[in-house]
Amino acid sequence: MSLLIRSQQSRLGRAVDVLLTLSAWAAMAYLLVQGVASLLASGRHGPRPALVAEIMPTLDTLLIYLLVALGLGTILLAWAKYNERRAGWYQRRSRMPDIAEETLAANFQVSLAILDCLQRQQVLILHNGEDGALAAIELPGTALRLPALASDELLESLRSEEAPSAEPLAG
Repeated sequence: MSLLIRSQQSRLGRAVDVLLTLSAWAAMAYLLVQGVASLLASGRHGPRPALVAEIMPTLDTLLIYLLVALGLGTILLAWAKYNERRAGWYQRRSRMPDIAEETLAANFQVSLAILDCLQRQQVLILHNGEDGALAAIELPGTALRLPALASDELLESLRSEEAPSAEPLAG
């Protein structure tokens, strides 16, 4: 089990991430080298102060960084534990139950015969009305355009015809 969640990312997104990460590492290295160089240079130009006096300002800064890091780590750990507990309240990865054809037809506001037509075709053009409901079904490559509320008799007559425009409806 992997604790990382990996998502698809475009090449541009990956390039930006890599560029920002490399620039952050370069900035950190630059600041580290500058700090060490300034410490070494201060020892060459005069009497060398006590080592403890030299390190104390650096330790104060490092202590502040450590406290901020501990605070952020505590917040992230608390958030992770909260999400772990919250996820236990419900099953997130259970399979959705199958939708009955009657329910699907009711959701599309079409008859079962029209739903059967929709499921058989590989390519359809669906036209919606002003209210968003399905208004018409068009079969590309044919001159056939059915109203969404077509009767079962109309569909049966189209299936029984020998016309080429009705071939896509044949099962």
